[in-house]
Amino acid sequence: MAGVSGEGGSGSAALSAPDPVYRTTPERTAKMMAIMLGICVAGGGIFFAMWDYWISAPPPVAEMMAGGEALEPVDVEETGTEIPVSFSFVESADFRVMAFNALPGEPDNNPVIRAEPGDKIVFDVVNDGTLFHAFGVTPADSGIAPVYPGSEVGTGSSPLNPGQGGAAEFVAPEEGVFYYICTVQGHRQQGMEGVIIVGDAEEPVREAAAPAAPAEPAPVPAEMEAVPYDGPVSLPAGSSVAGCEADALCYVPAHVEVAPGTEVVWSNDDNAAHTVTGGPAPAPGGEFDSGLFVAGATFSHTFEEPGTFPYICIVHPWMTGAVTVTGAEGEMAEPGMEVDTEPGMEGDTEPGMAEPGMEGDTEPGMEGDTEPGMEGDTEPGMEGDTEPGMEGDTEPGMEGDTEPGMEGDTEPGMAEPVTVSVPQGTAIKGCERDDACYIPAHVEVAPGTEVVWSNDDSAAHTVTGGNNVDGPDGEIDSGLFMAGTTFSHTFESAGEFDYYCIVHPWMVGTVTVG
Repeated sequence: MAGVSGEGGSGSAALSAPDPVYRTTPERTAKMMAIMLGICVAGGGIFFAMWDYWISAPPPVAEMMAGGEALEPVDVEETGTEIPVSFSFVESADFRVMAFNALPGEPDNNPVIRAEPGDKIVFDVVNDGTLFHAFGVTPADSGIAPVYPGSEVGTGSSPLNPGQGGAAEFVAPEEGVFYYICTVQGHRQQGMEGVIIVGDAEEPVREAAAPAAPAEPAPVPAEMEAVPYDGPVSLPAGSSVAGCEADALCYVPAHVEVAPGTEVVWSNDDNAAHTVTGGPAPAPGGEFDSGLFVAGATFSHTFEEPGTFPYICIVHPWMTGAVTVTGAEGEMAEPGMEVDTEPGMEGDTEPGMAEPGMEGDTEPGMEGDTEPGMEGDTEPGMEGDTEPGMEGDTEPGMEGDTEPGMEGDTEPGMAEPVTVSVPQGTAIKGCERDDACYIPAHVEVAPGTEVVWSNDDSAAHTVTGGNNVDGPDGEIDSGLFMAGTTFSHTFESAGEFDYYCIVHPWMVGTVTVG
């Protein structure tokens, strides 16, 4: 064993020590794990302490439109006495005065209800008006929220359509004054408010509403002078309450002037949901329709044809506006507007392009060419040519061919339209339990398939791309389409497309394209 020395021998001294390797100690590891465990425990405690919040917060779109949450339930000892009350929503001819049962100055207008603590008031409510409405009972002497749970018939996010109704109950919790109201933003201020006197409480002194005068709203008031469109039209704060129409300030500006092809954008700067619905009140014509769009959202529409287009908000029909489309495309363009007039660009009037007074260019080789002596060129190689192999050719295998398997073919092999029903009763919550708010609620189609939604309900609905949590995504938008009408959309790209009804957000569906 030569060369190996014993303990303390010179051989060990000759060995070189390796570089040190640093590793954490068990004590340090335990300390780090304890800190991490403490963070997890604290975070979990905060999360579960707020459990009711996580599971009960309403979807943002619905909360914004509803105006707030309901009151906490109140445990009340009932007396066994029931007080039946029937209410109907009514409106004046100009929609500026609203009430329960009868207009101001008429018998049974907003009747006072008297009860004792513990009495149950049973409401039977029907919408006999032409607008959206909803019902609830609140202790607040102004505003639309909070309301007592169980007293609601419809909400701001899912109001009653004309002709719809429902039942609700309210047990008087204590002596005091309570209010039954319409919970659609702005309608309480228009007169949809009555009082419930419980016990010996004194009836509050409320300013009596003036009797409604019969009138029809003018679709385009004379004072709405047209101004050039230079940005979004605002729906300003407070426009959900009648009065803004006196100064034409319900849409600002109320009357804009644009060139054909201009996109007009409306911005909802109010705290209530509104619509921009084409046509005069009380029966808009549907030229364009935003559907209900919530505070902070926008809606846009491109106007192609000349003319004056009045519009209203169908929730607050004193809100009126108009868009006037004047002249030919590009005629009204101001500097900085999108209508290029440089040579070679769309709208160009330089040499080689259509000159004023000419119906299309008449130079040889141009689209619509009429040289020489022909009404539309029919020679081979020219646009409009009908010889085999040319654009517009109707022989098999050419664009426009109507033989099986070709574009425009209606023979087997082409996708047939798929129909989805919006069935009766979907405006009342409950259809979502059986996934039956749209029938079928989930469809699978090939790219290029047209899906047709048929409104078989008695209420107006929408088919709006997106979901009731994040809101619309702009992929699909029917606007508000009425009972008995249809809406269609052709899906070109593969993917999964969610949609819902923005008026009744429990209604959800999906189209899968693949």
